[in-house]
Amino acid sequence: MDEVTFKAVFPNASKFKKIWQPILKLFEELPLKITQEGINVKRMSSDNNLMVIFNMVAASFEEYVLMKDELLVKLIPDEVSKVIKRGTRDDMVILSYETGSPYFIIKFINKKTSVEREFKVSALEMAEEEDLQEPEVDLTVEATMKPKDLRDIVADAKIIGEEVLMETPSNDMIRILTSDVGKSYEAQLSLGNPLLSLIVDEKAKAKYSVAHLYDASRAYQAAESLSLSFGQDLPLRIDYEMEMGSSLRLWIAPRL
Repeated sequence: MDEVTFKAVFPNASKFKKIWQPILKLFEELPLKITQEGINVKRMSSDNNLMVIFNMVAASFEEYVLMKDELLVKLIPDEVSKVIKRGTRDDMVILSYETGSPYFIIKFINKKTSVEREFKVSALEMAEEEDLQEPEVDLTVEATMKPKDLRDIVADAKIIGEEVLMETPSNDMIRILTSDVGKSYEAQLSLGNPLLSLIVDEKAKAKYSVAHLYDASRAYQAAESLSLSFGQDLPLRIDYEMEMGSSLRLWIAPRL
């Protein structure tokens, strides 16, 4: 390569994989906005009912060099996913891209043996990013919990129905219900079981797709904490604080 436009070195391939895999499973195209502050993804699902906003800060990398103010490049998630699965905890990850190249390079270097493995995945440089705006809504219920607890609840609900009703029957409980012919599921979430905090400014209820909730809960293995916010028939917002300073926000449209 004559001149590398972008290069970033991440110290642990296993952690890198854990952070990125939940996002890669959601879309057929992955638009990256690379700036001096970090790598960003903002993407809407094909049915326009799920929005993903992901940020991986530059400070989480051991080395981070971008030779321009901003780089917009589109990757194919399936290709990236197959590559990063090959990384181990003994590998560091080196990402690089040269302006105009049809390839984005992902390289692993084993920190013990110095063995290098380089993969090239398809890349398409973009002139501009899609203009996606977050919903401007007043969400009256906010709770925090461990990400694995949400994942377990959603996995349970997925067995029964295609949508869940999320409601606050009182100021100290969130109830999640789903049902189908001859079967039903209910989870009661209260402070300490399993909620870490709960603020109800105004009681609310709303219905959401179980499939989108399941997708939104994929990041449970990479997240240290999770906050969940909703309002009366309003979008659901889920915020993850992930490893190495990364963050993930998801919006799920309500079913009316």
